[in-house]
Amino acid sequence: MVATIIGETDKRFKVRDTKSINGNPTNWMGLEIKREVYVEHEYLLLDNATDADIARLAAFDKEYAREVEEIGRKVCEEIVPIVARMADRLAQKMGQQKDMLAELIDSLKKNCG
Repeated sequence: MVATIIGETDKRFKVRDTKSINGNPTNWMGLEIKREVYVEHEYLLLDNATDADIARLAAFDKEYAREVEEIGRKVCEEIVPIVARMADRLAQKMGQQKDMLAELIDSLKKNCG
């Protein structure tokens, strides 16, 4: 996120004009106390950032998100057929178990009387 620092405590910056650079919510990064927003010092990555700096950070974040999504998509393409095969085999096994149990119970009934 981008924000204007208007104050500082030992642990946090007091900020205003917070704005997401990637469309994600920014409220997870800060703490709101009496309508004032505070952000941990560790979240300050760049002070006095220019619009060009922010654009480069946004582009970097967008590319990273695209690559992560692509990794997930490729892995799903590999996993889904495997999970589908497992589901088919489990359904077959359940039908088999049902038939075998019915046969076993019939044979036990015959032996019981």
